[in-house]
Amino acid sequence: MDVQHRTLQDGDSHPIGYVKPRADFPDPAEVIPGVAAFDPQTKLLYLSNGVDCWIPYMPVAGDGAHGQRTIARWIGEDGRTLEMSQLLITDAGALQRADGRARGAGAVDLQTSISDQTPEGAGDYSTASGGKDNAPVGEGSVIGGGSGNTAPGAYSTIAGGKNNLAIEEAATIGGGQHNIAPGIDSTVGGGNSNVADGAGSTIAGGRNNGAHGDGSVVSGGEGNTVSSPYSTIAGGHNNGANSTGATIGGGENNQAPGDYAVVAGGQGNSAPAEYATIVGGKDNLAPSPCAFVGGGETNRANADHAVVVGGADNLVTNPGSAILGGIQNGVYADAGIVGGGTDNTVTMEAGAILGGTGNQVNAPHAVVVGGTNNTTNATAAFIGAGEANQTNSEYATIPGGYSNQANARVSVISGGENNHANGEGSVIGGGQNNQANMDHSTIAGGQANQTNAPYSAILGGQAACATRYGEQTQAAGCFSLPGDAQTCVLIARGITTDENWTTLALDGQSEPLTIAPEFAAAFHILLVGHTLTDATEMARAAFDISGLLDNVISEIANDYTLQAIAFSHPALDAGVAFGGGSLLVQVKGLANTTMHWVARITLVEVSASAIYIC
Repeated sequence: MDVQHRTLQDGDSHPIGYVKPRADFPDPAEVIPGVAAFDPQTKLLYLSNGVDCWIPYMPVAGDGAHGQRTIARWIGEDGRTLEMSQLLITDAGALQRADGRARGAGAVDLQTSISDQTPEGAGDYSTASGGKDNAPVGEGSVIGGGSGNTAPGAYSTIAGGKNNLAIEEAATIGGGQHNIAPGIDSTVGGGNSNVADGAGSTIAGGRNNGAHGDGSVVSGGEGNTVSSPYSTIAGGHNNGANSTGATIGGGENNQAPGDYAVVAGGQGNSAPAEYATIVGGKDNLAPSPCAFVGGGETNRANADHAVVVGGADNLVTNPGSAILGGIQNGVYADAGIVGGGTDNTVTMEAGAILGGTGNQVNAPHAVVVGGTNNTTNATAAFIGAGEANQTNSEYATIPGGYSNQANARVSVISGGENNHANGEGSVIGGGQNNQANMDHSTIAGGQANQTNAPYSAILGGQAACATRYGEQTQAAGCFSLPGDAQTCVLIARGITTDENWTTLALDGQSEPLTIAPEFAAAFHILLVGHTLTDATEMARAAFDISGLLDNVISEIANDYTLQAIAFSHPALDAGVAFGGGSLLVQVKGLANTTMHWVARITLVEVSASAIYIC
């Protein structure tokens, strides 16, 4: 191959020599065409086209021992001339451009051009593999290529890109532009205008991100800032992890100022307390240690270990409480819970509302399952559902219905409308406008019924009024007031030990069978008596008594009928009397013999005037 050349002129400061084939070069193919290969023994560079090798003649300026040698460059394989490469080897062993700039010992600078604005100097054993205007200033620093990159940190690395800066020792920038790695062992993978100034911090990419804490990480995104050690932002926009070990997965405008707090994503969320967590959603806040918000919008978990799973505008203010979802629910007591719904409120410890709207739990351990505007105001009270129901005494229960009130301890209203259970242990099964006003009384259903005596009961019907102890009453309406047209069944009992007359009582001791003033009652009494099994002598008797008691004129009219059904001794007897406004059921036993007596009394009552007996 004919290689053209120009003749060397004496005193030429940039002499160009000629090239000649070197026949003893062992393998021309080992020299890449168009690239110089350096022989450390001869201190010569060789050029090759892949077949032949040439030794560029390098005249020495100066004394020939310490001068700088210029290097010819192979331009191509088409026979064009070899030109001056502007590369030189310094006495310190640096391979660099012949541009008058100093390089460090053992440095390599293969850049095509360097402007006057490029920082002076290159660190010992530094490398600029290519590009332009790059400055590997730190010892052992490396710039692979790109433009305007500066690596002042010892052993720092910039792979490429534009205007990147690796300031501290062992800092690394992969590429991108305007990235800065001021932290020892820090890394910026790429992107634009990222700053990793924490020791060992990392920014994988993105734009305008900052990793300012030691060991902190920003994976990507834009405008994210990690200010504390070991905190992490995976991505997103304008997020801030500003406390030790905090983590933000992504999203926008999220903040994790609490140590080891987590915001997984969403927008405008903040976890400013240690170990607080927000999974996602918008504008949620977990400002207390170990608080948790799963998602939703504008939820607040403002107490230690408080939980809001989702929904909107929910608020938990006390430790260990939770809202699972819904809108505008509130838990303001320890260990309370709202499952969902709208405008539900728990104000006392361990209260619970599963759902519904406008429900309130205002007592410890009370529960509302659902419905609308239900309220529990007593300990461990329960409302299942319905609307506007209230439990106002401990352990009271209302499974459902409308506007019912269980106002006494352990009272129950199963359903219906506007029923009131006012006696302890009282029960209303359903119906409408019923009132169980005395302890352990029962109304199964119906309308406008009342129990005003202990252990009394009304099975149903309308406008019945039970006023006597243990009475069972039934009515199917009234003339003018409840109780003025009804039937009743009562049980009276007593004990005889001698042959004297004994009055039976509804409670076995003193409760009388009263007849209200201005009332008349037809009565039927079925009576039985018997000695105990250990009695010396067995005795028994049964009687049937019927009559009319007229309390309008205070007498038993036309007497009554008494039928002895059976008796073992002729001395056993029974009868009735009227006194003190009461029907007196009387029995006579045997001397020195204990007998138990039980009477079933049926009344049919009617009022002679508009007197309200309830």
